[in-house]
Amino acid sequence: MSGLNVREELLSDLEEFLRSGGHEVVRVDRACFDLLVITRDGRSFIVKVLTNVDGLRKEVAEDLKVISHFLEAVPVIVALRRRSGPLERGVVYHRYEIPVMEPITFAKTIEGEPPRAVADRGGKYVEVREEEVESVRVSSVRRRQLKLEGGRVSLARAEEAEIEGVPVRFRVPERVDTGKDRMTRFERRVAKHLERMGAERTGKVRRAPFELLAKDGDTVLVQSEDVSSRESMALRDVVQVTGSIGFVVTRKRRKRASCLPTIDLETLEDLKDIEDLKEYLEEHDPSEKIRELVEEAGVTSPKEIARRTGLSESVIRELLRRMTAEGDQKF
Repeated sequence: MSGLNVREELLSDLEEFLRSGGHEVVRVDRACFDLLVITRDGRSFIVKVLTNVDGLRKEVAEDLKVISHFLEAVPVIVALRRRSGPLERGVVYHRYEIPVMEPITFAKTIEGEPPRAVADRGGKYVEVREEEVESVRVSSVRRRQLKLEGGRVSLARAEEAEIEGVPVRFRVPERVDTGKDRMTRFERRVAKHLERMGAERTGKVRRAPFELLAKDGDTVLVQSEDVSSRESMALRDVVQVTGSIGFVVTRKRRKRASCLPTIDLETLEDLKDIEDLKEYLEEHDPSEKIRELVEEAGVTSPKEIARRTGLSESVIRELLRRMTAEGDQKF
């Protein structure tokens, strides 16, 4: 079996496990991440699945950290091996400062059983609690240091003393390169307007269902005008699961091909703040326009809905299918 097939099988198995466990999952194809996961207890993870973690490129890792920063999620790489061999169960590795775990270790983490060992230079280590220090076979100087400052000991010594240690802490990235220097002139104009409207910070990623991110309390996710229906549908799913604000921005007014609200740059310039933006997007939500036509006018033909709304028929068909799948009895 090829590496690609192994990765796809691993990704599908992981997605099935997460969904069957009652966690919310968005799968994204051809992006810097594969899964967005919201656990039953509200924790968020941005997951990239690989067979060999050494295949993770630095620019992909940077995008993962930016997205995790804005969505307040933990970035994680789930992989089977690295160059030196298989990843060990119960151990957290790192690549470009992103936690790396084999599938079962990640599955246990999702279910509230995080690992306790971390791989680092020289071996694997466990952080010990103050009350466990006396059980560890170390020098008196090292023992005093552990009591005063906390710290970690080798996994071998922890196991020798039958110490479990402190669970590994997974954190949302705080300091990231938001990629503003990589924005196009058009993207900088959009970001400038979002900042004028109240966004505290803005960022740019390269391979995701969105290109721009902003934060003002709410998270804003923006895709530019050359978006495909596949990308806009993925962005719609991310927006729904995370409660973010999402839209497609265009240079000029034109027929809408997105399943998300579309706004042209001139209209964006006229909006006063993020609340004004929210109101505009609610009024121009394609899903709501379709729902109104179906419920109030009894219109179910994608062609007729397209004529009345200006939406493309392909987007209408997909939205109708999604509405049905989501359990809306009207569809």
